[in-house]
Amino acid sequence: MERWVIMPVVMFIAACAQPASHSRQATDADATPATSEHATSPPRLHAAGPITANAALDDSGVLVLHVGEHSLRLNARNCREDIPPVVYCDEAVKLTVTSDDGRVRQVLPLEAIHVNREATFYRGELTDAFVRQGQTFVMADVNADGPEDLLIMTGRDGNYGGPSYDVFLFDAANRRYVHSPAFSELTVGYNGLFSIESGKLKVSATDGCCYHVFDVYEVRGGTPILIERVTEDRRNADAPRIVKERLVEGRMLEVKDP
Repeated sequence: MERWVIMPVVMFIAACAQPASHSRQATDADATPATSEHATSPPRLHAAGPITANAALDDSGVLVLHVGEHSLRLNARNCREDIPPVVYCDEAVKLTVTSDDGRVRQVLPLEAIHVNREATFYRGELTDAFVRQGQTFVMADVNADGPEDLLIMTGRDGNYGGPSYDVFLFDAANRRYVHSPAFSELTVGYNGLFSIESGKLKVSATDGCCYHVFDVYEVRGGTPILIERVTEDRRNADAPRIVKERLVEGRMLEVKDP
């Protein structure tokens, strides 16, 4: 029988390294699908597997991608090499998202963006099988409401300076992307982009070799809620400590194994 002990909830966020700035390098766009389906044809949602595409900013700071039934056009200035193959831009950054049927056309102003010319776009499910390469654009249903949402790599606030994203949820009623601070926060301080399994979002954080935090979030009322946490502290090899917590009636409680 489990015994519940009230424990405080503490979010673990590791320090982030600041990337160096270098001169910008641009190459020609090169978009390719992950499957035999052509990237510019309207695919069935996930039916043919994920879609990937790569591209780079041209000398005028423009990048264009045609993926599935969507077109993405990025305009940016003050671009320079970040950590190859990533280019960082932080002036006049805007992304125009257009659907082939014309029902979606929206301009998203951004404070900054990291453009990975070797992993620019991914569309598909965010399972553990998804290879996280710091993709610039990700389209996936993150709030379990059906339509795909849009994630854009705008920072390096992940664990150890890893990618962090601004998450825009698709509002089907108004056919617009709406920024979500709550989902965006799940990309800060963690080891890479979250995975989604059985409707639950899973993230992890580490501090060195021996301290690990594994969090599980559940979407409730359109908001991600922390429902489970496992903390493994093995910094003292002679006395390792594993703490399990679960959400019970609005509080995170420690679960003691029998």
